Amino acid sequence: MVLSNWSAGVSQNVHLQHNHGYVLRVIAKKEGPGNGYVTLMDCEENQEKLTFTSCEEGYITKTVDVFPDTDRVRIEIGETEGSFYIESIELICMNE
Repeated sequence: MVLSNWSAGVSQNVHLQHNHGYVLRVIAKKEGPGNGYVTLMDCEENQEKLTFTSCEEGYITKTVDVFPDTDRVRIEIGETEGSFYIESIELICMNE
């Protein structure tokens, strides 16, 4: 997926298994000024944000562990300027 306009954005609601932890893993690169970001938030406004800049060369993998308080989350993808290239976004349930 490519976002090449600051007003472009994508979001998706995802249902999860309650009381489980997850790993959000994103492979992406940013070209030009501004930032690219992937934000995960639950229904109680808790959020984690992965930010990509053009200072990082090529495709970069970033991860964050999340422990949502609800069984639904929203993943939002956007950028502030330039182009943001997303190779993959995964939300992986942690084993107990």
